[in-house]
Amino acid sequence: MKKIIPAIFILLTICTLPARCNTSICPVRDNKKAVYTFTADDGFTNAAVFFNNEFKRLDICGSLALVAKWINGTQSPASTYPFWNALLADNRVDIINHSRSHVKFSTISNNPSGQDSLFNEINGNQSVFRAQFPGQHIITIANPAVVNTTAADVLIKQSHYAARNGGSGYNTLSPNDSEWFKLNMLANYFASKGRAAYSTEINKYVDNVIASRQWLILLAHGIGTGANAMQDTAFTRHFEYVASKRSDLWIARFGDVTRYFREKQNASIITTDSTSSRIVISLTHNLDVRIFNYPLTLKTRVPASWTTVSVTQGTTVVTVKPIIESGLSYVIYDALPNAGPVVLTPQLPSGLASTYAKPVVAFNTDTSSLVFGNLPPGDTSVFVFDATGRSCCRISVSSHSPAISFAAFPGGIYLAKCQSPTGESSGFKFFKK
Repeated sequence: MKKIIPAIFILLTICTLPARCNTSICPVRDNKKAVYTFTADDGFTNAAVFFNNEFKRLDICGSLALVAKWINGTQSPASTYPFWNALLADNRVDIINHSRSHVKFSTISNNPSGQDSLFNEINGNQSVFRAQFPGQHIITIANPAVVNTTAADVLIKQSHYAARNGGSGYNTLSPNDSEWFKLNMLANYFASKGRAAYSTEINKYVDNVIASRQWLILLAHGIGTGANAMQDTAFTRHFEYVASKRSDLWIARFGDVTRYFREKQNASIITTDSTSSRIVISLTHNLDVRIFNYPLTLKTRVPASWTTVSVTQGTTVVTVKPIIESGLSYVIYDALPNAGPVVLTPQLPSGLASTYAKPVVAFNTDTSSLVFGNLPPGDTSVFVFDATGRSCCRISVSSHSPAISFAAFPGGIYLAKCQSPTGESSGFKFFKK
């Protein structure tokens, strides 16, 4: 044993990739260039039905800013919580807190009763929405009439993570602490233009945000002839244009963009294992996992010999093809923070991979050796732990050297875990006398 282990560890050192972290988080989900978020204010039910149907038809999504006191059944269709929950079931929209009664925050007095009223408008209403919309975290807010006060800001920051409350324009792909609560928007209405020009004008926003690699939040209201409304045909043309740009554009709901960007800003990536046969990555953040459980898109450098890569996290396994940038190979894939290690392994051709199942492990008591079978080409990593869970050693085996001697180890119960280059793994408990 004393002669074998040093030689094996020398081999591992030669095969190991550079120790630095070769993984980064893409600025935008799916490595797109820019972000588009559609927001519709005030809860017009006829507009919401139309938007939702268009989203389903084109496989896109958006966000609805609702006012609690306007959910009172007086519209057509009737605005009720069951109505909005039925819409949410299609998973095309999320809810933005648009206050309890749509009062301008600047009109609320600074005396104690006024501050109680302000709390009810902001955080109290958020609590109502969270209770009425199960599964909706309601982490964003849109200030009524885009009016801001210092007192309102304090309350918003207590229980929200983003506020559409800035000026006219685009947003960066990594808002700072103050920008998160003054996010810019662009509106769909133009005082000097006829309604027919609306879709042409707002389509320019899409082109601009892609060119500048930023985040566009579009502000809309109803459809038809109401205040700040736009014809449904113009919205249709606009949504079709947005969908046509999906190769460059992440079309996402307000809450999802907030979660992705917040997680990205707070994430920690550590490469815990990096050899010629596998890469293991730890992806974590310190945010509330009940809310911030959104997948992040990672980009990892892999050996040039890996022509197809298996990415495993928990029970999820996906297969990806590397891309080449500046002569180096990278894979792009999604992973969940705080959901366990992410394991990347080269995938063998289908005919070869099907020949091998999980490695077979047995303990030969006569020779005090672990013996392995069913090993694919390449190195299979073996991790050995004692009964207390303490790591004893890590060794590689292959079809050319399928045994490990444990003659020098003290007697007791051990657990061996092995990971093959094809991504298959096995665990084996054994007793050494």
